[in-house]
Amino acid sequence: MKRNRRLRIVFSMLAMGVLAGCAKDPASVDINADDEAIRQLVEENQDYIASVGIDDDGAQPVSYIYNGLGKIDAEITPLKFGRRGTFKMEHLSVDYEGDLAIATVQFSFNGNFFIVARDTTDSVSVGKLYKKEMENSIIRRVIFKKIANTDNPKRNWRMRRVSGSVTKSPGTNLAFDWIKVAASDGREWTIDEPLSFITDLDSIPLLNPGEIVKLTVKLNETSSRPDTLVLRYRTNRMHRARKAFQDNGEGVDDVANDGIYTGQWTVGQRRGIFHAFADAFDAGSIKDDTTPYNALAWGFPYIVKR
Repeated sequence: MKRNRRLRIVFSMLAMGVLAGCAKDPASVDINADDEAIRQLVEENQDYIASVGIDDDGAQPVSYIYNGLGKIDAEITPLKFGRRGTFKMEHLSVDYEGDLAIATVQFSFNGNFFIVARDTTDSVSVGKLYKKEMENSIIRRVIFKKIANTDNPKRNWRMRRVSGSVTKSPGTNLAFDWIKVAASDGREWTIDEPLSFITDLDSIPLLNPGEIVKLTVKLNETSSRPDTLVLRYRTNRMHRARKAFQDNGEGVDDVANDGIYTGQWTVGQRRGIFHAFADAFDAGSIKDDTTPYNALAWGFPYIVKR
């Protein structure tokens, strides 16, 4: 038997995306014990579930590395851009199938999108700052398994599987066909629907420190072509980095202007759970201060071996 409950859960998180501090919604008194247990487990497993890596804390160079110590390592570039906002869990929908609880979690990530561009009218100024309002929805699925029937519902459930994530602005016209992850040892993962890319926790892509990983993105030919596509990697609550994808037939990219973008990153030395993203912005988002923010990102978790 399959049953569904939709929960309205609202709680505030730190602007840097730290999802640990959550306020309980007093309107949630009617949800049953299992629903409440799943909600608590979702909150406690944000390292697997959160998409904090899409928050740049403001305008940054196209390529940068944030090391968790307040330092940005970046190349000099005439253009900077980035998001700054607040994450909030908006909906938690739980379907029960036998001893499994399939949770669909929807977050909002709203705030501002910043662009720093060269001011062609001022030879002295280092740049001009533009800011536009930003809204994003983020969806991920998480599967829990019932392992016991104790009086404490929270102890009865364990997280077993997690999907990729989809982040998008309202009404976005950007679309991907697939992304492909290739480890240096020949292992590959192809994702054509992030919410269907559901892996057991012990089957999440496992990468070695220092390993070079290649990420390829195929654009949907009927959708708008993004102006900027960045690879985000090494992202968790304390670290984030990004670099531009290539479609110029140079470096790791095979064919110029074929709609297949390629990037790679070197796995860091820090162990644990991280997330990588293919993150696309249209030309209006970055190059026109009168055009609304328009973006799409697909993400997936990976683990650096301990």
